[in-house]
Amino acid sequence: MKLKVVVSTLVAAACMAGSAMAADVSSVNVVGYFKLDVPGARRQIMALPMTKIPDIRGVITANNSTTITVGESLVPGRYNWEATGVDAAGASYCFVEVTQSNSPFVGRHFYITNNTASILTLKDALTDINAGDLVNCGYKITSAYRIRDVFGAPGSPVLDGGNSSSDTNADLITFWSPTSGGGAGAWVSSVYYNKTANPTLGSHWVRGTTVVDNSPIDRDEGFLVTRRGAATNLTVAGEVSGNSQKVVAGAGQRIFAGGMTVVDTTFATSGLTNSPGFQGGTSSSDTNATLITMWLPESGGGAGAWTTSVYFNKTANPTLGGHFVRGTTVVDTNVIAAGTGYLIKNPGGLQWLRVSPLQ
Repeated sequence: MKLKVVVSTLVAAACMAGSAMAADVSSVNVVGYFKLDVPGARRQIMALPMTKIPDIRGVITANNSTTITVGESLVPGRYNWEATGVDAAGASYCFVEVTQSNSPFVGRHFYITNNTASILTLKDALTDINAGDLVNCGYKITSAYRIRDVFGAPGSPVLDGGNSSSDTNADLITFWSPTSGGGAGAWVSSVYYNKTANPTLGSHWVRGTTVVDNSPIDRDEGFLVTRRGAATNLTVAGEVSGNSQKVVAGAGQRIFAGGMTVVDTTFATSGLTNSPGFQGGTSSSDTNATLITMWLPESGGGAGAWTTSVYFNKTANPTLGGHFVRGTTVVDTNVIAAGTGYLIKNPGGLQWLRVSPLQ
C-alpha cells in the first residue's frame, strides 16, 4: 500500500469525495489519494491513513470540560452532530483537533455536538484536560470520513452487496466497540450494502434494519473488511496531517487502531515506548504488558489468523531485553503498515503520539 497520487491543494479540494468545504479554507499540507488494497476472498483489518481537508483552522481562546471557545467567527450550527452542509451530501460528524506542537495535548481530537459563533460543545467531557489548558493552542475542525465516503455512496458501492448480512455473497464491514462487552470490547453488527428493492433499505449501507450511509469512521479506528469476491481496492482522498496525532485508549481497553498515517513505520520508530500508559513486560503473557497483535489474512488456510502478540521486553535478557519481541524473536524493525489496523491491548491505558511524516 502506498500513496499513489499527490496533487495540488486546489485540485485535491475539488476532488475530495463528498467535500463541500468553507470557501476560505484549504489544506496547508500534502493532499492526494491513498489506495487501500482489499485482498480477494479474505478478511482484512484496515484503517484510514488520512483525514479530510479541515473546514477551518484557528486558535482556542478558552476551554472547560465540556466546551471549547475559539477566536474565529463560526457559522452557528455548522458543526452540529448530523448537520448538513459541511459535506456535499448527507449528515456530517465533525471533530476539533489540537494542532499546537508544543502542547501536551497536541493531536487530541474531540467530537462536536453543536456550535455557536464561537463556542464548540463537545460530545464527551474532557476528563484529563483542565479548564484553560487549551488556551492559545492552534486547532482545526474536520469532518470525519463516513461509510459512504470510503465504500461508495448509495447507488455506487465499491464492495459487493447482498440481501442481508448473512448473504454469503455480501461483503461485510465490521467495527469494534472498545467499551462494549463489559469494558473488554466487542464487535458490533456488520454493515453491508443492501441490494434488494426494499423501499427503505435498498441501495443503502445497512446495519441490521438501520441505514448507515453517513455513519462516521473515526480518525484512529481500525475495522474488519470481509471480501467475498476478487481482490479490489478503496481509494481515499484527503490530506496528510501536518501535526502529530494522538491515539487514546482507556485503561483496560482493547482497541483496533490504525497505522502511522500514510507512511509505514517500524515498532522501534513508532513512538510507542514513549507513550503515556505504555508498559513493557517479561513476556507476552505478562498481564501488565501492552500487546500489539496483527491479523494475517493469508493465514489459517485463507481464513485469516492472528499472529503472536508483540510486546516490549523489559527483562535483562541480553538478546531480548529492551526490544520489541514476538515470541523469542526481536521485531524492532518489523513494519507497522499504513492503512492497516492492529489490535492493541492496554492494561494501563494508552496515549500513542503518532508523529506526522511532514514533521
